Amino acid sequence: ILSNWCGRRTVRPMVSTSLIYILVGFAMLLHAGSGLIAEKAAAELIGDETDGAMPTAVYIEVLVGAALAMWGSIGDFKPIRLNDSKKPRWESLHLRPDFQCYGGRTKLLRSVLEPNFPPVPK
Repeated sequence: ILSNWCGRRTVRPMVSTSLIYILVGFAMLLHAGSGLIAEKAAAELIGDETDGAMPTAVYIEVLVGAALAMWGSIGDFKPIRLNDSKKPRWESLHLRPDFQCYGGRTKLLRSVLEPNFPPVPK
């Protein structure tokens, strides 16, 4: 319970709206799946061959449920700032320009490795 600027008490919600979207989306997906199983069982009881065809309502319910669950999982949209030079970029954190060795010890292994590899095509 919080109090705002005019002295009234406000109640902060216990569950965020994104979690509600996720739960409603998953509930719709579960409902579509259980409805599809029930329709398949009913078709088997009366001996009807359905060839795996699903009703349009199931497709719509699955699409809406998946969209709600994905929308709830996105969270807050934040802008992409390219000119944020206050922090170093993660690509350059391991870069040490003062410690670059171009003449390594691999030149000594040439006589060992060259006979084991095929020649380079020209």
